[in-house]
Amino acid sequence: MGANRGWLRAVWSLLKVPLLAALAIVLLVGAACLLVEPWRSLEACANGLILAGAAVIAFGFFSFYGGWQQTHGFHYQYGASAGPDGGHERARLAHGERSQGYRFMLQAAVAGLLPILLGALLQLATG
Repeated sequence: MGANRGWLRAVWSLLKVPLLAALAIVLLVGAACLLVEPWRSLEACANGLILAGAAVIAFGFFSFYGGWQQTHGFHYQYGASAGPDGGHERARLAHGERSQGYRFMLQAAVAGLLPILLGALLQLATG
């Protein structure tokens, strides 16, 4: 029973941020749909949800592969090799940064996919 709790706790810690981000996206697009005159139709609101979700997914993808941290280039690695840390420590730090990047990209994908699905359902409902 304890192993199941650990698994569920890990999944919840991974999905908590994307679910809150998806909720924020839906609320912001919904507010824009109420405030902006051309977006007052349900179809335009659905398009807004799809575009916002795609933007979040693109942001997560490009922030990982574009690398804000840029710690894997030649000049960085060459300079880091002159530091006091050994190769094992540099490899451990690089692995931690890569894992954090994958986690962010996965969270952005989940946070963007939920508004896209909601927008697609709204488009199906409007015909």
